[in-house]
Amino acid sequence: MFHDPAAFPFVRELQARWRLIRQEYLELRAPVLPIHRVGAIDTYVETLMKNNGWTPSWQVDTTEPNLDWLTYGLSYKGMLPDGADRALPATSRLLSRLEGCEVCALSLMRPGTFIAPHTHPEMDGRLLIMHLGLDMAPGRSFLSVGQEVREERPGGVVVFNGAMRHFAVNMSQADRVLLYLEFDPRIIRFCD
Repeated sequence: MFHDPAAFPFVRELQARWRLIRQEYLELRAPVLPIHRVGAIDTYVETLMKNNGWTPSWQVDTTEPNLDWLTYGLSYKGMLPDGADRALPATSRLLSRLEGCEVCALSLMRPGTFIAPHTHPEMDGRLLIMHLGLDMAPGRSFLSVGQEVREERPGGVVVFNGAMRHFAVNMSQADRVLLYLEFDPRIIRFCD
C-alpha cells in the first residue's frame, strides 16, 4: 500500500526544501477559478496553463465541484503554467528539473473535510503518488490506503499506489496543504 519514501532519491531534495515551498504557498495570491475538473483532462490542463488558480476538485459519486478540496496546478508532464515562475519561483525552478513527474499540484483541504474512498484506475500500477506535507495541524490529518493509516504532517512524506482504494481526512480547524505528485518510479529523477 505505502512505499518507503527513502526508496526514491528525488524525495530527499523535495523534502529538504519543504519550508521554502510552504513559504511560497503562504505568499501565493491566486483566485479560486470557476473551472471544475470533470471530463477530459486535456481541456482542463489547457485552460490552467493559460490562467492558473485554485480549482475545485471532484467528489466521489457526483459531478458537483468540491469547494472544500482545492488544487493549484504546478506541472503537467513537465510543462509549467504561464506565470508559475513569478507566482512560485523557487518551486517552479525545482519542478522544472524533475523528470518523470506526470502531475504536480498544491492540494488544499478545508477544515473538517473528508475525501471519500476512491481509486485512480488510470494509474494501473504504473504511477505512484507522493504527498509532501506543507501546512497542517499535526496529529489531525490522515491518509488511509487499503487497511493502513498514516498521519500527514508538515515536512512529512507519504508515497502510495493511487490505484489502491484510499481516502483522506482533515480533522483540524485549519487548512491542510500538501505538495501532490504523480510520478513514474522507473524514471523519476532530478536533472541538473
